[in-house]
Amino acid sequence: ILLLCTNGLWELVDRSVLEQTLQWFAGTPVADPARLCSILRERAQERGATDHLSLIVAQVVRLARSQEAGALAEAGTTAHLSNAEA
Repeated sequence: ILLLCTNGLWELVDRSVLEQTLQWFAGTPVADPARLCSILRERAQERGATDHLSLIVAQVVRLARSQEAGALAEAGTTAHLSNAEA
């Protein structure tokens, strides 16, 4: 999981809270990047966010070898971008 964010998030939310939230997300059976963005936005708002904040969550999923060939042939990618305003 890769989180790219502006200072609207990382200046307000403690690093330990960010790490715990990302670890929780990584351990969920059906991880939803949009939900993670919402949760992180809520954490910033709880701490008084008054500025815009932007988040990008990238989840890298390793495919089983039998799936790799098909995925590479399709060359498809999925991304969820969230530009959340606090």
